[in-house]
Amino acid sequence: MKFTFYCLSPSFAGKITKVLNAEGLSFSIAAFALFFSLVSIKASAQNNERERLNLQRTSNTARQFPRSEAKIMYLSGPRPDSVRTWDFITPANAKPETAQKIAVPAAWETLGNPGSATPGLWQAKKFGKLNYGNDSLKYREQGLYKYTFQVPETWKGSQVNLVFEGSMTDTEVKINGKSAGPVHRGGYMQFSYNVTNLLKIKKGKDNLLEVTVSKHSSDSSVNLAERNGDFYIFGGIYRPVYLEAIPSLNIESAKIDARPDGSIAVEVKPNRIEDGIYIEAQVFIFGSKIGDGEPFFKAFAKGEDRCIVRGKLSNPRPWTPETPNIYKLMLRLINKNGVVVHSYYQTFGFRQTELRAGDGLYLNGKKIVFKGINYRSSYPLSGPAISYSQSVKDVQLIKEMNMNAVRIAHSPADPGFLHACDSLGLMVIEDLPGRSGSYSPAIAQQAVSELLSRDANHPSIIIWGNDTQQQSSTPADELLEKLDFQHRPIIHPGSLYKNIETANFKPFNCCDGSLYQGKNVFFETETLHGNGDGGLGAGLAERYELVKQTPLSAGLFLWNFADEGILHNDTLRHANGNTADGVFNAYRKPEASFNTIRSVFAPFEITTEALPFAFHGKITIANNLTYTGTDNYTLRVNALKFPLIGKPTEVVKTTSIPCPQSAPGAKIDWQLPANFNLDESDAVQFSILNKAGQLVYDKIISLAPQASIAKRWLGTSSERGAFDVSESSTTLKVSNGRCIFSFDKSNGMLSGAEIDGKPAGIANGPRPSSGKPADKGVTWYKDGKDIVIETTPSGDIKKAHWRINPWGIARLDYIYTAAPGTELKGITFDLPDSLIESFKWFGNGPEKVWQNRESGLGHGLFTALNPTRVKSDTLHKSEFGGYYSGFRYASVKTLSNYITIIAGNDNMYLQVAKHESKSGINNLQPNFPAGELSIMHSIGSMGDKYNAADKNRPAQSPNAATDAAKAEYSGSVWFKFEAE
Repeated sequence: MKFTFYCLSPSFAGKITKVLNAEGLSFSIAAFALFFSLVSIKASAQNNERERLNLQRTSNTARQFPRSEAKIMYLSGPRPDSVRTWDFITPANAKPETAQKIAVPAAWETLGNPGSATPGLWQAKKFGKLNYGNDSLKYREQGLYKYTFQVPETWKGSQVNLVFEGSMTDTEVKINGKSAGPVHRGGYMQFSYNVTNLLKIKKGKDNLLEVTVSKHSSDSSVNLAERNGDFYIFGGIYRPVYLEAIPSLNIESAKIDARPDGSIAVEVKPNRIEDGIYIEAQVFIFGSKIGDGEPFFKAFAKGEDRCIVRGKLSNPRPWTPETPNIYKLMLRLINKNGVVVHSYYQTFGFRQTELRAGDGLYLNGKKIVFKGINYRSSYPLSGPAISYSQSVKDVQLIKEMNMNAVRIAHSPADPGFLHACDSLGLMVIEDLPGRSGSYSPAIAQQAVSELLSRDANHPSIIIWGNDTQQQSSTPADELLEKLDFQHRPIIHPGSLYKNIETANFKPFNCCDGSLYQGKNVFFETETLHGNGDGGLGAGLAERYELVKQTPLSAGLFLWNFADEGILHNDTLRHANGNTADGVFNAYRKPEASFNTIRSVFAPFEITTEALPFAFHGKITIANNLTYTGTDNYTLRVNALKFPLIGKPTEVVKTTSIPCPQSAPGAKIDWQLPANFNLDESDAVQFSILNKAGQLVYDKIISLAPQASIAKRWLGTSSERGAFDVSESSTTLKVSNGRCIFSFDKSNGMLSGAEIDGKPAGIANGPRPSSGKPADKGVTWYKDGKDIVIETTPSGDIKKAHWRINPWGIARLDYIYTAAPGTELKGITFDLPDSLIESFKWFGNGPEKVWQNRESGLGHGLFTALNPTRVKSDTLHKSEFGGYYSGFRYASVKTLSNYITIIAGNDNMYLQVAKHESKSGINNLQPNFPAGELSIMHSIGSMGDKYNAADKNRPAQSPNAATDAAKAEYSGSVWFKFEAE
């Protein structure tokens, strides 16, 4: 559709006249004609790609997202990393002449930190105790801010509002000694005062702003809802403060309901009604100056204080997390003479959320499955004061995990975070505070009104959360239902409310009569608690598979995004371990669960023939997206070669093509081109990247068994030595001149090894990781140039044969048995952690794994350092010690030598040292063998804060042997000892 509209036609003017007359109003047709001839509207529907928010540009500017042609004058800095200084007086320092300087915006507990935006400006130790929610009333702090400013004379005749984007918690405001209005109670929402009549608007005339801020509220319901929870409590003016000048007759608010069919309704409220005023509305593609569709109009009827103006686009692009199409609405308030007295702008998206009871949650007619995470606005240097650029980075990190949703837990978000969710594509559940109790009716009225005034038109917000863990309705629920123009669903996180059941930290597949076993639509608002680096990715694959198989499930939200440590008096504090522990550390560096989460939530899955090492180039790509095809994705194929030990993987051939086309939810077969020869390769890697070049899915297929790769690596050695075999009553020793292997004759275990006279540290193996060790002796014999040591089968060790060649390389072939249900299956040796400096491994990495957290890792050469032995700024981000999957070889550096271990089997685990939970939570201490160096077939699992590992997975553990009798497990491994 394309049209041009230059002036008011007689027929169209007649229609407008009828509308206005029907409303009991009369207008001059000549005035309409004059207005339209001056404006000369030309609109054209656009089919090109919708422009997105220019995030780079916006992140470098002020955090304002103006809604009108307002003149803005910042009194504070525009961002937490660009502040201004105000005078500051505390009760303990009450004399005005001794006022300190304080940064605004900032939470007063965070100032004076090294590396902050205001180093040395105002030392936090002088005022502002950092306290946690459970001691929220311990420090009743108060401060008086003062700031002097002048107002431009050009603002005369305008309405001037004083706007606070966020101040904790009770805020009393005076202008030139007079009250600006009632004390504002509550710390999370934006509020403003009309201060037009309090200002001196004259050149050279100073105005004095005085703001008294109390960290805790005089209203007990505010303290219960906001100040008493599992998070740090802050005080001060932590978001920007500014003046805005708008016309004296203005649009006060506009609420938008835009549906995916292109219909749009806008409830418009002016600050007052004058005879003959009306509203013109025009939709624009964001970033475009050309209107999309026809403008639409509505006049105000007598007695109305607001009106609803309606229109429709013929070809809208709906908003979804996969297609975050943003539009801009321009509203013009026009007087009876046809003059535009105020223009008002609002970004929005065409979308609709529906709850279909007993069926599911729907967005634009498609069932929702949340792949989400909980988020709170917090950063170590600034606490709750978050810059827009940091909000964008946080949303990008959530998107990198292939998530489609975020729950802003326990309190409304920083406004910049919501704009980033709109433009980058995250569905949002935004909570109204209420952790330990609900707001009183009066405070609820204020809080809901402020919440909707600021956030109601964000297309990303699809559900409201009233964060009270009560099932009964509260005043806030009733107000949200009444005042939200879009009538979005409401939840009570952690409980049942209005046909939506939510859950916090429940065991896998619980509970009788509810959730996975119930009749209500449900989703988990908090699951797999991350404290102590447990939970999160551990058990997520099984949990998400259950979600997909349960029709009434709308998904889950992990707890939570990032560690909430606060830098205070030079120390990063975590409230004795009580603060949230996330996928990222406090400074947004990814932790061990990041790769697993990205893999589990991947929008694609590649499958191949079931037979190992028989790949013929055919793959099947499953598109798990909901709204979009594979158009904007790239498929990259790498042929890999595993080089000699100590060298990184070689990419011997690569190609990138547009991803084969498939519709949402569909599968497509694809054949690797015949000229892409894999004959000389050890593996082939398939990667899918989004249009920004970010990896969203990765799969490596082995083309050759590890046994053949190990033989190539072993090769030959120029070092030869003559064997010397000696025996005592207790010990058998085999030496080639440099290497000495000692065996305990009573049980057949390797009791020690030396290289050039220095002990290697390895001893007492192989013994079973679970079960009874051998208790019989050994025999030995020569086989060509090799020495063979055979154990006598006993205990659960059925075979432990050593073959040592003249170059000092020892091969161990073993067989052991494990009882049904045994979690740890493998063989183990002693190698004390205190002897290990570092180790490299070629396998899956860079993180260690648990049996219930394995997917998503890369494959290559990785390094880990023992922090108790090696002090380094480049310490690997993964904690040292634990299980490492898919290992092909490892080189362990001890205090005196190197131990190289080469796997002879595929898909084995290597244990080096032990992970020890420092949280004190029993569920976060996985099981380990008695030894510190182990070759494993199955390993321990990780629980989370609230559930042991066996409660976060299916009843039939993936580790459990199903055989009625003991099952046998076998393998081969090579050991090589080298001097430093």
